[in-house]
Amino acid sequence: MNYIDTLNKKLLNKLSKNNKTICYGQNINSGSSFSGMTKNINSTNCKIINTQDSENLLTALGFGMIINKQDSIYFLKQQDFLFLGMDHLINTLNLIKAQKLDKNASYTIFFITTDSGFEGPQSRINKLSNLAELTGLDIFTISTKNEIDRIIEYELVKKGVRLITISQRFFKKPVLSFKKINLIDKKNYLIEYIKSSNKNLIISSNFSISYILENKNKISAKFTLANLSNQNLRINKKLINYLKKFEKIYFISDSKSLNSNFLKILLDMKTIKVKIKHFEDSLKNLYPNDDILDLNYNKINLFFKK
Repeated sequence: MNYIDTLNKKLLNKLSKNNKTICYGQNINSGSSFSGMTKNINSTNCKIINTQDSENLLTALGFGMIINKQDSIYFLKQQDFLFLGMDHLINTLNLIKAQKLDKNASYTIFFITTDSGFEGPQSRINKLSNLAELTGLDIFTISTKNEIDRIIEYELVKKGVRLITISQRFFKKPVLSFKKINLIDKKNYLIEYIKSSNKNLIISSNFSISYILENKNKISAKFTLANLSNQNLRINKKLINYLKKFEKIYFISDSKSLNSNFLKILLDMKTIKVKIKHFEDSLKNLYPNDDILDLNYNKINLFFKK
């Protein structure tokens, strides 16, 4: 099964069990239904509201429902539209937190990250770490079936506020799935997918895990692979103790921003050799392009051999 159909199936199953949730957004049960993401959402018996295209107002609506103890999910077409609601994601959220009302109910903003290539500079904004640092909210990226199952099950309808995003690049691809995984850190959803007995670790973040899994044959060195889903990284002992097991860490992200908390951890670990690869700012980002992370696998091999 492909990525978007797998996600849709899990989403419908979860909402059917939480059918007092209000789901809203532009054309969520009409037209393409978010390219299949919310297809057949009426079958869940949730209250469905098709809205106009007014992101600032719609962002505020979910906070209003939290105050009134109503669970809600705002389905948003793409990441850059979030910026139109930033006043509420920062200031309104802070006011609600100050009054200790943020745990009254669940509010999730569920959106698509446009990363499939050849989009305009605004549409292809991919800066989740910056969003996390500005808002203080957990932002979960979903890359595999294992993450679909866990994040939808445990985070979609949960007291408090969070953002969940999926990759447009993955939509029609077969969903990545593993029979055996190791959940290293539940708060950050750091999941170990490949385990090796040596001291080499590759950490993928954002939606970059596919660059490793689809090109494993290009990496001659043995390595452990873990994927970091929560872009609002929480520093804790479990995470630090796990990282200390390794001698070399290669951190990969196809985001156009980097999590400062994670960089701080890596820089503080002076006994561990670290290499970071991510999208770099350039004039290329101002024009439509393939949006593919230029990952040199020979450099990964050299890093682990040294």
